[in-house]
Amino acid sequence: MSLIDLKKNKSRNQKEKISVDEFIEQANLYAQGKCSNLDKKRHLKKGRKFKNATFTLSPDHIKQLDEISKKSGLSKSYILRLLIHELAQGDELTLDELIDHIETK
Repeated sequence: MSLIDLKKNKSRNQKEKISVDEFIEQANLYAQGKCSNLDKKRHLKKGRKFKNATFTLSPDHIKQLDEISKKSGLSKSYILRLLIHELAQGDELTLDELIDHIETK
């Protein structure tokens, strides 16, 4: 190995430089849970239309979700999106009935 190999190469992936005001504005948007223009650009580049989320589930719920996923052949995220969509489309009575049903078990 020669000393030339240790020379720092110019990075091809240079980050876009932003002003202090832009940085503060992006930090404020992030704190409010809103997407900044950079986040939108990053998601468009990756072709993603979803945002990562973290949920806390009990080990039993994780096993149940895994079993449903294996039986149906659907991803766990897709199953959760379907359930959320169905609950959001239903009226309050449907949600209350579901909660009552779960509590009686």
